[in-house]
Amino acid sequence: MIDHSNVPGRRFEEYGKLCGEVNRLSPPLTGSEVHGEAAILHSHDQYNALQIQPQAEGMDYFDNLKLYHRALTKLGVQTDVVNMTADLSGYRLIVAPSLYLLDEWVAGHLEDCVRNGATLIVTNRTGVKNTNNVCRMEPLPGLLAEAAGVYVSEYDPIGKDVHTIRAKNGKTYTCTQWCDILELSGAEPIAWYEDDFFAGQPASAVHSLGNGKVYYLGTVAEESFYLDLFREAVAEAGASLFPDLPEGVQISVRKKRGKRYLFLLNLSRKRQTVTLGQAYPSLLSERRIGPKLDMEPYAVEIVELAETGR
Repeated sequence: MIDHSNVPGRRFEEYGKLCGEVNRLSPPLTGSEVHGEAAILHSHDQYNALQIQPQAEGMDYFDNLKLYHRALTKLGVQTDVVNMTADLSGYRLIVAPSLYLLDEWVAGHLEDCVRNGATLIVTNRTGVKNTNNVCRMEPLPGLLAEAAGVYVSEYDPIGKDVHTIRAKNGKTYTCTQWCDILELSGAEPIAWYEDDFFAGQPASAVHSLGNGKVYYLGTVAEESFYLDLFREAVAEAGASLFPDLPEGVQISVRKKRGKRYLFLLNLSRKRQTVTLGQAYPSLLSERRIGPKLDMEPYAVEIVELAETGR
């Protein structure tokens, strides 16, 4: 904190301020827990299996996982990355990227979560093999086909070639890596391919199951597609989102004894304005702030939200 001049400077002053804030905020925040409403499933076994047998040029398990996580982060959705065998019963939205290896327990647990009200998003290359890395001799997405309400009738590993899909909102998006051509079995299409021999065929679909829904995404689209899709899916699932966050601003929500605390972090190098929608009490400044909040570069703010009852 102090360099060899032995004279306290900016770093020492900032650290002193930080210590003061930590000591002052410890009582209300100690014991609070991160309140994630969305989960992205992760598995080293999936990654290793896809490394052993690459699927298409440019198709990377971690890159795609980060694509979905980045879109949810930009929408201000509190998102956890958890192992695919974890207990998912507390999540409103579950994103399951390429469950290439899939067993009965995981498939059954995901289906139970959906029937109990969660929204599940399944992507291409799901259900290809069992957990011993042996191919299943059944139509994809295998054990989740009935829950998803679709079957993959054919697929085209397009790699780095660029194709186009059109969503039900009328917008078009580019897609790469992989194209599943879907046969609907109860699901409703939400996007269609625009080119090649499968033009007009469903690229993605949604299926109601119990109290929840299952989305099947048959291709890997540009980020704007996921921003539009997740915005709708999160709202349907009843989860919280802050959809107008500026670039570089992230949020985190912690919960304790009926209270929720929203942490806002400006991770960018420029001043940003965050729309809160209304005024909230600030734990740092001990005053009410909003409905708009100006944040200096790398600034942090903590506000107390009204409890929703969830």
